Amino acid sequence: MNIHRDLTSKFVDGLIPAFILYLLNVLILMTIGPLDRFFGGTGLLVFVIGLVAVAMFSLQRALWSRSSEVARAWYGMAGGLLAWWVIEASSFLENRPLVGLASFVVLIMASLMTGLLWRPFLPLGARFFMASL
Repeated sequence: MNIHRDLTSKFVDGLIPAFILYLLNVLILMTIGPLDRFFGGTGLLVFVIGLVAVAMFSLQRALWSRSSEVARAWYGMAGGLLAWWVIEASSFLENRPLVGLASFVVLIMASLMTGLLWRPFLPLGARFFMASL
């Protein structure tokens, strides 16, 4: 048993990714307030749409089998965090004049995820379920 290798693995595979994802989380959280204050609901909507685009790009790269496992894991973690922030930030859009905008953003994100997963991963029953949804 090599203690140095195990300790290095715990930092590289556990604490460092958690810290980087935490920093990304704080960065997004600190961005939402000034965007809402300076640009209002329109700026926040553009920010949420940008988050959707980056989250779907990360999901697509995480599913791309030509990348290494480490790169796919990083893309998956970042995409999951960004998709969570899309849902979280879209709740800030609800007190705007456009009623139901948060539900619309979540529906767009779910549709894009279904489109990315449609061919390579979804079985026939799940395809029909998502098509009727």
